Amino acid sequence: MLYGVNLSGAEMGGVIPGVLGSNFVIPTPADAAYYKKQGVGDLFRIPIRWRRFNNKPLAAGSTEVMKMKGWDNPKGEKVKLDTLVNGALDAGSIAIIGIHDYGEPKGIGKIGTGKPDVKWFCDFVFGLVRDYDPDRVWIDLMNEPAYATSWQDWQSFQQQAVIMLRQMGLTNILLVNGGGWQGAHDFVSSGRAEGMASFRDPLDKSIINVHQYLDNDNSGSSGTIKPGSGKRLDAFIAWAEANSRQFIVTEFGIPVTDAEGQKELSAAMTAMASSPAFVGMTAWGGGLWWKNDYHFKLSPTNGAETPQMITYKALVTEARKITPRPWPQQAVASFNCPHCGTSLKVSE
Repeated sequence: MLYGVNLSGAEMGGVIPGVLGSNFVIPTPADAAYYKKQGVGDLFRIPIRWRRFNNKPLAAGSTEVMKMKGWDNPKGEKVKLDTLVNGALDAGSIAIIGIHDYGEPKGIGKIGTGKPDVKWFCDFVFGLVRDYDPDRVWIDLMNEPAYATSWQDWQSFQQQAVIMLRQMGLTNILLVNGGGWQGAHDFVSSGRAEGMASFRDPLDKSIINVHQYLDNDNSGSSGTIKPGSGKRLDAFIAWAEANSRQFIVTEFGIPVTDAEGQKELSAAMTAMASSPAFVGMTAWGGGLWWKNDYHFKLSPTNGAETPQMITYKALVTEARKITPRPWPQQAVASFNCPHCGTSLKVSE
């Protein structure tokens, strides 16, 4: 099982595309090294915005690989992203590049309307990651695509994109989701699970990606923890195991809380770690530009660990002690991630 954090910065700010250093920032390998030293640096999820790296589609039928904005500028966006990604890889971690555009990249269009179309999206993804180690850089295809025309349209777009990316020769592990706000709590009850049951990756190298917060409305907008919220992943986990699908939780909030809240956090972490379908998680609140009073802040304050980080480390220490239960009988063959050895189920 792999435990890590989100390295925020490249997705921040309301001005899109904005100016690097003024409207958004890209963390450095030193930021990643802090979490690695804390024992929660197996995975680094790096959220980005599409238009901050490229906003021009290729001509129809073009065979050119899309070049990213700042690729030839030592102070440019792509060079700084490369520095962060390669720094994480050099430290022995896995990097997850996440397209953080909610299904509606600003200045490009709303997924489900035909703009962007699948080819434009795939050209962007392929150009973004083509120079990275495909075994150690994973791709989160879209964060919380709630602004796509519907979750059904998102799932259709995603399925087409995965097939096209594989046809283009992309072999990286892909993180796919059911759409909407990506919550595990309503993955089954919303109907999204039924749609994802038919999802197929030609290489069988995709992982179901969910988020989960434990506040009153599952949004993470507050640092409260609702009694009983530690069970919010249970139905999703049961679905994942029954359908031989591995999963990852790429957003999970750790607030400052009381003993009762700690029990709920522990229950959720235990539920994940006990499942054979669980690959890993990245807690929210790492990276740069978080205010000191942000309720999920994992980045250090004036060089000191935050209470949230102390709690997360303790939770991870306990979770690493858990031996997952066996897969149900219908689980079939698997392959191992060549970098981390994590077993990835091949679904029928």
